[in-house]
Amino acid sequence: GRISSRNWQVNREYTVDYGNSAGSSSLGSASFSFYQRQLDRNDIVPETFPVCALTSGFDCLNRSGTGQGFYYVNGNLDIDRVGDFRINPSQNIVILVNGNVDIRKKITVDNNALLIIAARGNIQIHPSVGNALGDNTDSTSALQGIYTAEGSVRILGNNSCPSGPDLRLNVWGTLISNSVRPFGVGGGGTVDNFRSLCDTDATTPSLKVFQRTNFLTQLTEIQKIKTRRFEEVAP
Repeated sequence: GRISSRNWQVNREYTVDYGNSAGSSSLGSASFSFYQRQLDRNDIVPETFPVCALTSGFDCLNRSGTGQGFYYVNGNLDIDRVGDFRINPSQNIVILVNGNVDIRKKITVDNNALLIIAARGNIQIHPSVGNALGDNTDSTSALQGIYTAEGSVRILGNNSCPSGPDLRLNVWGTLISNSVRPFGVGGGGTVDNFRSLCDTDATTPSLKVFQRTNFLTQLTEIQKIKTRRFEEVAP
């Protein structure tokens, strides 16, 4: 249609300013930059991500006894230890990583809990994270939560066919790349799957993502955006 006499016009897909460095508008409601801006607007200072979180499998991530909190990593984060990682009931955890994230262990999130890992850089899921060798069913998950990168999300594989397949990766949750402009054309981030199940590639996916709709009910106000609807009633 035509521009109104007031010259009102929506000229691009992204119309909400979340304070990114370029000053331009961007959606990015699951990005590192979005959460950082939300904290600034609400005068919330995130806690420094503690060393105990890696040694305890996230058990020590609590805030004021409620199990809720924002944590900040100024640099890269390598999620690795002898055992797996778990977010327990009533824990609502957001980990902001001003760098890259490497995930080398299984992460599970209980039904009444939430985990968001938001990276300014890339997220790499290593070949060790996946279903047991030969378990290509939908019933077993190796990674649960919301994982968002302003760069790329890379599912790494061993590339060892025909001698042996990679582990299948079932994700219960969400993978988001290019998170500042996730629906934009171009940008530097993609979801890249480098895994192969060799002879069964034609019938079985090496990566499958399942919805965890219960994560939506765990989101707090600071983790969401308000939807606004504008309607011109004049001229």
